[in-house]
Amino acid sequence: MMGMRNNKDQTEFLFEREIRRVNNGTHSDLIESEVIIDCKVSGALEFDHFRLGLFDYGDYARKEERSLYIRHSTYSSDNFEVKNASKSGYYHGGGSEDEILALCSLCMRRRFKLEGIVRQNENPFRSNWKKVVHPELYNDSENLETAHKAITLAIHLPPNRKLPFMLACRFYSLALTQIEDQTEFAFVSFISAVEVFLESEFEDETEMLFDSQTESLMQKIEEESVRIEIRKRLWKKGAIKRKFVKFILKYISNDFLDINKPNKTVNPIVRDDLEKIIGNLYDARSRLLHAGEPLPPTISSTQHWAEMPYFSKLQIGKRTWTQNQFTPNIVFVEKLVHNVLVNYLTRTSQVAKSAKI
Repeated sequence: MMGMRNNKDQTEFLFEREIRRVNNGTHSDLIESEVIIDCKVSGALEFDHFRLGLFDYGDYARKEERSLYIRHSTYSSDNFEVKNASKSGYYHGGGSEDEILALCSLCMRRRFKLEGIVRQNENPFRSNWKKVVHPELYNDSENLETAHKAITLAIHLPPNRKLPFMLACRFYSLALTQIEDQTEFAFVSFISAVEVFLESEFEDETEMLFDSQTESLMQKIEEESVRIEIRKRLWKKGAIKRKFVKFILKYISNDFLDINKPNKTVNPIVRDDLEKIIGNLYDARSRLLHAGEPLPPTISSTQHWAEMPYFSKLQIGKRTWTQNQFTPNIVFVEKLVHNVLVNYLTRTSQVAKSAKI
């Protein structure tokens, strides 16, 4: 196919691999999970060993939630042999059930929400594990009155900053609802919450200086008009990422890396690495959306006390990530974006500077 890389690793869905392994006799358990839907459905889907069917029967109003079940056999991880780990092997988080439901959602234009396991083999079994638990979203109690200052500051933003800021807040709010169950999409929302500012914040940027080696090559172009045009084109190619990094470094608190760290924080991020790590965040989001390349699994690490992984590489299936491709976990990303947005609001608002969040 035109435009598609001929890569065998990317031609097999997770549910395909599961079907192949189960049919080869390597399955171990029969798993049944609950699925929530908010519309009327009938019948059942049977695809190989996957079955999606009704769990709740009766009269339900429009948009009233009811339950389905999805049942499938799983193959034993003990029989899984890793071969030829590569940069572009297929992995997008979730699992085979997520993929089946995503295809159903596209085909039927309906919302399917995968809940926990309710049966394993013939035994009732309730499981509701979260990918990520962000402790700071639950700890302590918040007074609703504290939002008054933020609203006051927002009202006094310059007119051309109000709509981008509100969009950023909506992306941030959306990400908080996704952070535990849809971490991959929470990451996209967090990055988007920053990206909305980039055009307006740096629209008058004229300085286009590259690294010394590139500048040296530029000077070898004798005709100035050609040199200027090449400089503009090269600069434009990576402009959004540079602006993204510059925006965060501009608004992040000087003591951000030192405050609010749990006592048991492992492998903390240091100031010298921050610029590179911010760039990695943007690159990871871009590769996900523009090339379909999965995020590093470290983004959804449940070890929220470790800001960066402390191992040299990570492999899932046939996909390998090395240390220079790792990103911080989603808990750190949330803290980073929250800090930047709050500082943007307090520094940009034209209300009396004594009003702080």
